[in-house]
Amino acid sequence: MRIKQLEIIGFKSFVDRTVIQFDHDMLGIVGPNGCGKSNIVDALRWCIGEQSAKHLRGKSMTDVIFAGSASRGPLGMAEVTITFDNSDPEGAQQLPLEYRDYAEIAVTRRLYRDGTSEYLVNKTQVRLKDITDLFLGTGVGTKAYSIIEQGKVGLIVSARPEDRRLFIEEAAGITKYKHRRKQTEQKMEQTRQNLARISDIIAEIERNMASLKRQAQKAERYRSYRTELDRLLLHEASHRFLELTVLLQVERAALAELAEGSESAITELATREAELEVARQQAYGFEEQAEKAQSESYAASTLVKTLEAEIAQARERLTSVLARERQAETEQRDLSEQVSAVAQEREALERQLEQTDASERGEMEAIVMAQERLDELRAQEQVAQKKLGELRARGAQTQARLASAEARLTAASRRRIELQGRREKLVLEADTLRGERDEIEARRGDLTAQVGELLEQKREALELRTSLEAGLKTDREQLVVADKELEVARNEQMQKKNRLRALEEVQKRLEGVGVGARHLVNTRDPAVLGLVADFLEAPRELTQALAGLLGERLQEVVVQDAARGVALLQGLAENKKGRAALLPLVPSPAELPPAPAGPGILGVLRERLRFAPEHEALVRSLVGNAVLIERAQVALDLPERSVPMVTLEGTVVHPDGRLVGGAAD
Repeated sequence: MRIKQLEIIGFKSFVDRTVIQFDHDMLGIVGPNGCGKSNIVDALRWCIGEQSAKHLRGKSMTDVIFAGSASRGPLGMAEVTITFDNSDPEGAQQLPLEYRDYAEIAVTRRLYRDGTSEYLVNKTQVRLKDITDLFLGTGVGTKAYSIIEQGKVGLIVSARPEDRRLFIEEAAGITKYKHRRKQTEQKMEQTRQNLARISDIIAEIERNMASLKRQAQKAERYRSYRTELDRLLLHEASHRFLELTVLLQVERAALAELAEGSESAITELATREAELEVARQQAYGFEEQAEKAQSESYAASTLVKTLEAEIAQARERLTSVLARERQAETEQRDLSEQVSAVAQEREALERQLEQTDASERGEMEAIVMAQERLDELRAQEQVAQKKLGELRARGAQTQARLASAEARLTAASRRRIELQGRREKLVLEADTLRGERDEIEARRGDLTAQVGELLEQKREALELRTSLEAGLKTDREQLVVADKELEVARNEQMQKKNRLRALEEVQKRLEGVGVGARHLVNTRDPAVLGLVADFLEAPRELTQALAGLLGERLQEVVVQDAARGVALLQGLAENKKGRAALLPLVPSPAELPPAPAGPGILGVLRERLRFAPEHEALVRSLVGNAVLIERAQVALDLPERSVPMVTLEGTVVHPDGRLVGGAAD
């Protein structure tokens, strides 16, 4: 066999499912220290049956399960699967017979945190012994040479000859034969011990034979004494019967006299009952009148309660309307205050604009005065021009004053332009402030709505997270429960399979069947059709009832005809193969008594059985009209019984009074 694939889940550092393909004859795994290279070798060693936690570099076997990390929680199970290529016919011949025909062999080992361990071969649960037997002689194993770690070569070279012989025998392929030889020797030793115990038992039985012979003689004497006692009791019972017959005649005469007296008493009783019936009719009339009056009283009480409830509802509605009216008045006052504040703000802005206009008008008047002054100066200049010659001395002064006036005029013009720009800027700023205020108010409303939506989304997210965490916790718990239920179901399935194989083996060997019946069935005679149990099938709940009713008749042998049955019985007698009861497939027809009915009787048992239509006559002769009952007391309470009655637990009450029951042998 050659390793084809390695699958690791939850083993040491391999928390997720990891698959390693061995698709080359030589494969190397490299990586830094601590990356898990040695864990792969540990996984191989663990999967093929290693039982020492020390060899796996751990303190206990549960250390191989992933224990968790900062970001991952611990796992509850570790699983490793090794897939071997079994396509080589020569190599397949070395394997056990049940695995030779498989092209691939998958060996799986699981370990749960509670210590439960599983071994599987091709997804079928097996024992650790089966895993060991599979690898015997192949060089694979916990003590074989297939895994050579650091220091193993030196250990092999320096090992004792006895230890080195193990590796040589494994390489030669004789380990499995030595293992089988050891198992065979152990079985032979157990057989010798069993034979010794059987010899002791035979000796003990031989010592008890003399005592048993004396007991048998005592039993024979007891039977003779018992016969004599029965004869004497029968004689006494006959005399007692004659006495009881005479007493019966006397009692019958007295009974006739009492019957005559009872007729007169019955007549008087009928008269009294008629009078009592009349009184009952009157009482019924009075009760009807009382019930009618009580009904009217209940209706009036219901009407009063309904009206009181309507009045209470009207009062509640009135209180609610008054509260809403007071709330509306409060809101109206708040709105009035807000309107007054807005009006005051508007008046302040208008006063500011008026002050700006007044300042502008003052500056305009100054400019006009300066203009008039300029005109006057120009007139004086014209006069001065005429008198230029005379006023040369005063010219420089006049020129200076003219320059000063022009400068003031220029400054006034520039001041006027600045004031106009400032006014326009103030108007624009006022409009901008109004727009920004409106935008801020609108944005404030939007932000308030967004904050509300975000808070609602946050609350919903928290609720969703809480529900998801709770759901995740529930899902994890359900997963753990489902894993446990799956494990229980697998164990139950394995137990049921083992029990089915055991039952099939028992049926094949006919264990529990008499020696004679077993011999007839094993002869394979065409006239022998099988046991009675092979012709009937009962539901699970009726198995004990059918077994209790038929008992040893289930071991009777069904034959084709009675003549051949006689010949078969003669053969048993001649060969001394025991005794057997035979039943023809078509028995003689007989009229069946009717099945009773009543409380506690569940029905006819034959109607609930499953059988072939051609076997109905056989089933009628076996089961008849036997009925199912809830308990045995139901049959005992019946005055007479014409058919057998059986409970679900298998207790049978026969028509003659016999009771058969108890636990199965």
